[in-house]
Amino acid sequence: MNTLAESACLGYRQFKRVFTNYIGMSPKEYYRVVRFQRALYLLQNHPGMEFVDLAYSCGFYDSSHLVKDFKEFTGCSPTQYLSSRSPYSTFFSEDCRLNVIKSHSHA
Repeated sequence: MNTLAESACLGYRQFKRVFTNYIGMSPKEYYRVVRFQRALYLLQNHPGMEFVDLAYSCGFYDSSHLVKDFKEFTGCSPTQYLSSRSPYSTFFSEDCRLNVIKSHSHA
């Protein structure tokens, strides 16, 4: 997030304030939503993907952080979620620049 703030020629606190004002959530919260949508998108397109691979592909520190966010956003674990429904995300398209989330990037 500091890199984004610097590229906008703002300090982090000012960047966070402006971002939150325009988007309605903090940069960190927005990153978590994007990362979760990325996880759903990958599961939708690669149904057999292992959770460890999914976690690292989406920038989670490890699979336990993926499970934590999954529970927060859906109310259940990834396994419970996948047993009751198919993952679906229209957040990303094949050509979307957001599809390139770097592994191990942290907010």
